Amino acid sequence: MGIKTKKIKVLHRAGTTGITGVEQNVMNYYRHMDRERFQFDFLTRNAKLAEYKEVKELGINVKTFTATERSDKNLLIKEINQILDEGYDIIHMNTSYWVGFLIEELAMERHIPKVIVHSHNAGLDLGQGRERALEIHEYYKGKFDRRYATDCWACSRLAADWLFGPQIPRNDIRIIKNAIDLQKYSFNQNFRLQARNKLGLDNCFVIGHIGRFAYQKNHEFLIKVFAGIFKKNDKARLVLIGEGGGLSAIKAMVQEMELEEAVNFLGWQDNVNELLSAIDLFVLPSRLEGLPIVLVEAQASGLRCIISDCITDEVCITDNVVRLPLDEDEWIQKIGTYMEGYDRADMREKITAAGYDIAEQAAVLEKYYEDKNNLMWGGGGIRTEFN
Repeated sequence: MGIKTKKIKVLHRAGTTGITGVEQNVMNYYRHMDRERFQFDFLTRNAKLAEYKEVKELGINVKTFTATERSDKNLLIKEINQILDEGYDIIHMNTSYWVGFLIEELAMERHIPKVIVHSHNAGLDLGQGRERALEIHEYYKGKFDRRYATDCWACSRLAADWLFGPQIPRNDIRIIKNAIDLQKYSFNQNFRLQARNKLGLDNCFVIGHIGRFAYQKNHEFLIKVFAGIFKKNDKARLVLIGEGGGLSAIKAMVQEMELEEAVNFLGWQDNVNELLSAIDLFVLPSRLEGLPIVLVEAQASGLRCIISDCITDEVCITDNVVRLPLDEDEWIQKIGTYMEGYDRADMREKITAAGYDIAEQAAVLEKYYEDKNNLMWGGGGIRTEFN
């Protein structure tokens, strides 16, 4: 009987709004890693995260806490320490903006081998209270240094610049690709026909968007653009996939503009790959992004994509992506050029060459996790070229 090797336990900081692109990215990697050697858990204030099908299927434990530094700092310290007592080898802080680094500090005090701060965004996903939140972010950005992490990671150069100040050398920041399962997201004609038939989209020009209903994703702009498209082509349809606190306001906007028959709200879906095959054009008018994984998925499906120029050009892996300023007339004009259709080319080879194949990148992540010397601060680890 062989000796059972102890798993490397990784605690991932998750958000409070359900499954977003960040949590999806974590699960994408874990799905393709050796789960006999690694155990991923989520750290969150959202207990409902444990109810998601994918979280259950992957065996991810959800560790919850209730307090914040503002509400009860002592309770927060107690709750986090109780969770850290479970013996984690790696703390992976998936972060979009700074509100403090108490969890990082507690982990470093325990000499946990790896405390990773991983930037996933390039701005504040906030409407109200934005100015004050930006002040807090900039304050902590200026204070963050080697006392609070062993490793600094980011999904893009833009995301790195947003989270880490000049005291963090750019060559010490590792860029981790938001990789995907390329086979899963390849265009499939059967999926297309089935989904379009089910949704009543036969003979329609279908524009698709995937994302939370939140300030960041800029749905208001998209609805205005679609209204202009619908005036020109009553066969145009808009499919919106996602959930979020701003959903009711967008539904009210659609109703006010008398677009109910042309806009499909699908909520959270676990068959995004099939739905991408069903649509004709993907749009992402975000006000800010780190490196949106959904754009990698859309390109893998051979879709033409129109995105805002607020999004880093690092996501333009193929020639199918057009970046535009947030000008309604420009978007309406450009979308109109795709209405006659186009051939959906297989982009897997190009996307693999750019480093976005999850099978390859999951193996790279395993190596980073296992290499105890691969620390940012003088550990002799491999540095990512940052230019």
